[in-house]
Amino acid sequence: IPYRVDRGGLGVLSNLDATALVGALFARWADVPTTTIRFAHTGTLAVDVDSTNFGPFLGPYGGAMTPRRENAIVFDADGSIFDALFGIGTGVVGFAGPAFMSNGSVTVPIGDPVPPGAKIVEGLAFLNGKWIDGRTDAANGNFEMTLPRFDAVVVHELGHFAGLDHTQIHGLYGPPDSDSAVLTTPIETMFPFNIDQTQATPTRDDAVALSTLYPTADFLTSTGHITGRVLDADG
Repeated sequence: IPYRVDRGGLGVLSNLDATALVGALFARWADVPTTTIRFAHTGTLAVDVDSTNFGPFLGPYGGAMTPRRENAIVFDADGSIFDALFGIGTGVVGFAGPAFMSNGSVTVPIGDPVPPGAKIVEGLAFLNGKWIDGRTDAANGNFEMTLPRFDAVVVHELGHFAGLDHTQIHGLYGPPDSDSAVLTTPIETMFPFNIDQTQATPTRDDAVALSTLYPTADFLTSTGHITGRVLDADG
């Protein structure tokens, strides 16, 4: 899967460092041994994307109906894009996902009915550098997180970029039948909330989900699995 990165920095990270970080964190998914997915950095975007020009890079989330023909990884250096989209002081650290689907003859933006046999043909990711800009200013909604925890968010968003949705079951405070205030572990990378830096490493559930989408030839034959449907009592 080819991708192009933004031309600017990301918080305290230079463009070179941010580009290297994305490549290293894409590798967390590519290193899953039962998946064929691979990622390739193929260059930079045409402009340094910022709060004045980010609209076209939102794809269908910004109203576009046709692909840009590139998978954009946008570095919001100072968080101004996220402030514009979600409000100043937002808790959103990143967002990503498929943008367009196609079966070779019909191409649709995400959210439209998916044609039979369609695959993802374009995705995007936006990362919020305000969370790692080295400054804390609570009055203006500028808070910090550690770089390892930021890594966990980026790996999560790159999972969305590859087509994964959220894991809903785990990451609970204690087993479902207990009143324990202790987190169950491991907490999946694709759990919808960032709990700690351990989420930077995909867990078994994350690996199986990715491998279901992009399986190696022996994935199903070498992995125990259950298939079928779960129905209500009335059918």
